[in-house]
Amino acid sequence: MIIKELKKIVFSKIIIALLISLCIVNVLYETRAEIETKEQIAAQDKLQKNKIDNYGKYLIKIKEDGTNMQSIVLFSKNNKFQLSNAKRTVKAYEAVKNVKPVYGNYRVIEKITEFGLTDIILFVMVVQIALILVSQEIKKGMLDLLKSCRNGRLNLIVNKMVALSITSAIAIIIVYGIKFVQLYIKYGLSGMNVPIQSVRGFYEFALPMQIWQYMIIYFMVKWIAVCIIGIVVIGIISLVKNETVTYGIILISTAVSLLITNSIEWNMSTAVFKMLSPVTLLNTKSFMAKYININILQHPFELFKWTLIIMAVYLSASIVFTMYSFTTKRVIKFPHLRIAKGQKNIGIKSKGILSYEKKKIFAVNKVAFFVIILVVIQGYFLSNDNTKMDYHDKCYANYISKVYGVPDKKSQEYLDTEQKRYDEIQAGYDELTEKYINGEVDNQVYVMASQEYNAQMMPYDDFQKVQEKNDYLKELKEKQNIEGWFTNDLVFGYIFGDVTIYDKDISFLILFIIAVFCVVPIFTYDRQKEMQKLLDTTYYGRSKLIRNKYLNAILISVVLWCIETIPWLVILLKAYKPNGFAAPAQSLSQLQHFPLHISILAALILIYLCKCMGIILLGLLVVGISDFFPDYIKNVVISMGIIVMPVVLYMLGVEFMNKIMFIPVVNMSDYFTKATVVEWINLAIIIVAVFIMNFKNLKNYTKRKIL
Repeated sequence: MIIKELKKIVFSKIIIALLISLCIVNVLYETRAEIETKEQIAAQDKLQKNKIDNYGKYLIKIKEDGTNMQSIVLFSKNNKFQLSNAKRTVKAYEAVKNVKPVYGNYRVIEKITEFGLTDIILFVMVVQIALILVSQEIKKGMLDLLKSCRNGRLNLIVNKMVALSITSAIAIIIVYGIKFVQLYIKYGLSGMNVPIQSVRGFYEFALPMQIWQYMIIYFMVKWIAVCIIGIVVIGIISLVKNETVTYGIILISTAVSLLITNSIEWNMSTAVFKMLSPVTLLNTKSFMAKYININILQHPFELFKWTLIIMAVYLSASIVFTMYSFTTKRVIKFPHLRIAKGQKNIGIKSKGILSYEKKKIFAVNKVAFFVIILVVIQGYFLSNDNTKMDYHDKCYANYISKVYGVPDKKSQEYLDTEQKRYDEIQAGYDELTEKYINGEVDNQVYVMASQEYNAQMMPYDDFQKVQEKNDYLKELKEKQNIEGWFTNDLVFGYIFGDVTIYDKDISFLILFIIAVFCVVPIFTYDRQKEMQKLLDTTYYGRSKLIRNKYLNAILISVVLWCIETIPWLVILLKAYKPNGFAAPAQSLSQLQHFPLHISILAALILIYLCKCMGIILLGLLVVGISDFFPDYIKNVVISMGIIVMPVVLYMLGVEFMNKIMFIPVVNMSDYFTKATVVEWINLAIIIVAVFIMNFKNLKNYTKRKIL
């Protein structure tokens, strides 16, 4: 029976397609990840070498600090945790007193153990594997029949859990194996037969292990963590027997777990909740990189040891829960709520094929699952954003606030006065430098003056940007007769320009892949299940149902676009606090050739509406492609080849693909700023292709003239 369950997973086309797609995304993401400069690498290596050379002194210092802490806390109140923690820390590091770290290149180990997109992909795969193991029997109505067989309950669920554990191990080997090879090619590796303390980030680990030993334990712990998640998912779907409800439970529990993990630090009194969080278990390095005791009711608990104990408890509890939920006859049902005649009635009411269409899209075709994937990945990207205003951003914003609005005599006087002040500072420093060269000023005075000069001139580059803005507004008035404004336009460099706080290409690539998986089955599913002829005979089968399918394709595309785009816009607007939305759009240098004389706010709304139209075009193109074959995977592959492959080729270095792929169409900003003839031709071809393919699609489905 285990072989049968394994075949169910291995021969699942959606599992294979999803795994390949996400692995490609992960490879490209790692390839495009920022590499430190030579100076940064040199500084990090120097610091690490210094640490390794002084590891013995570090252990002595821990012992001395622990002894001193024990002496200090004896005379303080509420000292129980500090005293016990000091004693245990000294005792723990006794185990590594003979360890001698070796300096070398271990960036592969450092990078592969970091929590990131690879862990999210692993989480997604395990959840999908767990659902497939049970959902197929539920959909076919065979689960109750199987349970009535001799080996249909306890033996069957045990085999499902074993199959899950085997495929989870295979998934770990695949996704981390690919990442290891990629990192090894990128960074190289000095060796693995040295203490784990040799690796940056593991200096404070308090167990004597070689790198290869640590990595075996690391992946075993991660394997147990994903098995726990998968087994719990099997238990949930076995209990509720509803895939959509299961997705909702997974999404809510993941969001709560992420909130707990990200908001609590290990030194807080609430650290126990972080230790209990499932996301923490998936982020294996967070509790396996250094020796930490957490404070639980003034008692120290070793993080690594107790996390392993909690995992053992979770594993046992999840197995018991899943066995119970699978073998019990009890089913937790979530009835639909509907309002009729002003009263709330609970019940289930059939709404015909249109109601089934929505259920088919979000549950049967796993659109809800793919939306969860996009939300989780987007959440990971959002957690890594860096949108804080630096010193120069603040200086620029401060200057803009002094001259905000339409340029006038007052603002020009301020700029002239400020320029004169900087000129005087520069002239004074030049004069002092000349005296220093001639020996008229001693070195100490000159050094102090240089420091003061640098401090005074630090905002000068930001002031020059304001001067350039002033020159631009004057030119705008002369050439286009438009009264531009001084506005805090820092954020618009991110929205309309080439500046970015995240990898837009990777983000769009993920959006395109998810959109393909979500939209293809809207039409393909009926043909694949040979239901189309039957639907054509129904009252709404040739008219309202077709319109409903197209509306669903558009709705799904818009929802996916909102998940990918709107959070970044909100973060940018919140971080940089732009003003002057009532100013003419041409006030922004990025929109100097904007064809309409409207405000910045109106232009922003128009551009984002056009961006939304771009993703709708993509969705309709996928709808047109989905009529090629009655097979889901074939249509997915064709859609990937037309929409996703050009993006992949561009990210691999084929620059020309930047002009013909779908990113400019969905991004749309370029069409208002710097679009080339090739990009306009690309847009025209896509629009024509969408129209022709969907016209043919409608004709095939309706079998009558389209008005």
